[in-house]
Amino acid sequence: MLPGADPCQIGTIAERLRTGVAERPFELPDGAALEVTVSVGAVVALPDEDADALLMRADRALYAAKHAGRNQVVLDGIDPAAFADTEPSGAPALPPFPALGER
Repeated sequence: MLPGADPCQIGTIAERLRTGVAERPFELPDGAALEVTVSVGAVVALPDEDADALLMRADRALYAAKHAGRNQVVLDGIDPAAFADTEPSGAPALPPFPALGER
């Protein structure tokens, strides 16, 4: 949940999460590396929309991301080109995700 975020901010954050996960292999205890990807389905709540309807739209967006080939971001009703590789107008650039060992 991102209260107060506009669709572009939501898409940018979701895309950052997706690429951050894809760029860092998951290291197993035996030293092997496992490449992991994330599919994201997101929505912006509509006025007077109840939780069930909101979750149903989010679920459809997630399945659309998986159906599109996985490792995708689908924001219900928003063209992904609107947020891919961009930051919201006037917003500072987001810092990179810390490596798991740096937390």
